[in-house]
Amino acid sequence: MRRPLRVLIIEDSELDAQLLLRHLRHGGCDPEWRRVETAAELMAALAATDWEVILSDYRLPNFAGLDALKLVQSCGRDLPFILVSGAIGEEETAAVVQAGASDFLLKDRLARLAPAVFHELAAAAVRRQRTVAESALGESETRYRAWFETVERQNLELEERVAERTASAHAGGRPNPIDAALPKSVQQRHQVPPAPSGPPHSCLCHQRKGRLAVERARQRHRY
Repeated sequence: MRRPLRVLIIEDSELDAQLLLRHLRHGGCDPEWRRVETAAELMAALAATDWEVILSDYRLPNFAGLDALKLVQSCGRDLPFILVSGAIGEEETAAVVQAGASDFLLKDRLARLAPAVFHELAAAAVRRQRTVAESALGESETRYRAWFETVERQNLELEERVAERTASAHAGGRPNPIDAALPKSVQQRHQVPPAPSGPPHSCLCHQRKGRLAVERARQRHRY
């Protein structure tokens, strides 16, 4: 089963474009394609369709392949961009690599065109997944940082309020507001009972004197 593929071809030759399509079909692709050969046509095509891969000739009469690459990059589109040329020197090859092209193929060696396309599609998918994961991680870290800062700020405010109330209570001679907030039963367990006002034997002495007075009165009544 052929894989559907949306491919944009930057090529001034219809025959060369058909050659690229033939190799893609032979490699297992079912291409939906469009051919452009100017900067204006390229920008219009990028705006009209969500392409999966771009195949570009290195040399065009009025539009160079590296210029096309820069236009695609300026749009912020992470698209596999494969340059194709009949012949190229070492300096030009180095320029292609430095410019950020995904791959470079010679027109007389197009047997590896489909494998190169599949490889770049997989690499692009990995980059997109990494971008999504990094974005989600960043959002999670931002939420956690905001939550932690909120909790820390609330703790500091609570400590400041407790310190202010405690200092105010001590200054006014009032009990500690934290102790005052405890239940009375808890406070009573920790209170020392008041000492008696008189000597411990005063009550006994009064009782003995009372009994003696009663006995004397009884004796007088008998006589």
